[in-house]
Amino acid sequence: DVSKPRTSAQNHSEWDPTHFKIFVGDLGPEVSDQMLHEAFVARYASVSKSLVVRERNGKSRGYGFVAFKVGKD
Repeated sequence: DVSKPRTSAQNHSEWDPTHFKIFVGDLGPEVSDQMLHEAFVARYASVSKSLVVRERNGKSRGYGFVAFKVGKD
């Protein structure tokens, strides 16, 4: 069903396994995947994907992940 939020496990499994991932904690409830992505891509050009982990009802769990193509970033 398209109207249901996708689980973090579904989103995370689509990530490139060769990319480097970091945990980002203490996120406010208003932070979206796009906001998280923009915060990192402004400084690190190799950002490939960002995800705010959410409950099934769409509420943020307060943490997320950011993936980088280049580990040095």
